[in-house]
Amino acid sequence: MSGITNLYADPKALRALTTWLAGVEKNSNGKYVYTGHAHDWAAMLHGVTHGCVVAVDFSTSRRDAFKLENCQTIYNGHTTLAGVYGIGNCSLYCSGGEGVSVTVNRIGLYSQADWERLRQYGLDWFDGDTMPLQ
Repeated sequence: MSGITNLYADPKALRALTTWLAGVEKNSNGKYVYTGHAHDWAAMLHGVTHGCVVAVDFSTSRRDAFKLENCQTIYNGHTTLAGVYGIGNCSLYCSGGEGVSVTVNRIGLYSQADWERLRQYGLDWFDGDTMPLQ
């Protein structure tokens, strides 16, 4: 059986995302914290492929305010939100979030087949390049 591949260029979220109407600061753990300057704001995800599953593991006090822009949500876990990307901007989008902060911990981009295999193992993210299966 082949491995599961995370296609995202920065799976551990160690580089700041481009923002729209938000500020960004690096915290003491090396992760980036995004804070909205408007009612609606976003942290943009680049290099996302049409039809792939985007999974973002994040921390915030307002999970209800976040969605994946232009993605059909297929999973909403305790810390991970995942959706199938369509077309247009792809972002972690906050609505009703002036002053709301979010820390992005990990980002995954998977083929739909790999996402289904992750879920079969009870996982909702994998932040390496390839996960070998036994």
